Amino acid sequence: TANFVKETYTITCASVTGGTLSVNPTTAQMGETVTVTATPSDGYTLSGITMNGAAITGNTFTMPASNVTVSATFTKQSYNIKVNNDTSKGTVSAPASAQYGDTVTLTATADTGYVFKSWSVTAGTLDSASANPATLTMPASDVIVTATFQKQTYAVTVSNDTTKGTASASVSTAAY
Repeated sequence: TANFVKETYTITCASVTGGTLSVNPTTAQMGETVTVTATPSDGYTLSGITMNGAAITGNTFTMPASNVTVSATFTKQSYNIKVNNDTSKGTVSAPASAQYGDTVTLTATADTGYVFKSWSVTAGTLDSASANPATLTMPASDVIVTATFQKQTYAVTVSNDTTKGTASASVSTAAY
């Protein structure tokens, strides 16, 4: 009499970037169903799951008669950057989109008679709210960027020739 036992094989999860990967069970016999859980981190999407390099459809596969390695590919998402331009005071230049974690440069150009004052963003991290140009670290969401401009102030200086009379101004500074 010969007794045969099904062999048990190991399922290994490859190291991944941009998410987490797990399998259940971690060992299986040929013909058993294995469930793969691939969860993207913030700012990433799941691009695909493979078993021994071959793509699998869905999140399960049937265990072959060998040890296997399961992997997942996660891709950084791109998010939109909307700029609020106040065309009567100045303009802002920024890329139209960027990926999560990217550093983007924001540049404000003031119109005649105005100066750049500060930045505001709906999400993300600015290196400085008052620097121009400034850098923004992209969050896992769309962003609206606004630059605030203010009127340029100029000094008013009155020069007097006291031999012919005097002159004065009502203010010592004035805006454009």
